Amino acid sequence: MADTKVGKVTHYYDKLGVAVVELSSALAVGDVVKITVHDGEFEQKIDSMQVEHEQVEKAKFLAIV
Repeated sequence: MADTKVGKVTHYYDKLGVAVVELSSALAVGDVVKITVHDGEFEQKIDSMQVEHEQVEKAKFLAIV
């Protein structure tokens, strides 16, 4: 399966293990994402998501025109 970019991590809270992601594509709980970092990459299943502190099952990106 080909990789599709879904966004960019803008901040990571290491003590919580939580990332803030600026989405460029839709993303849903249960999706598996591949995170690329300076020294490699890893895959992670999305267990939960929040938008503006509200629990959501999926999130869409917003196109600003």
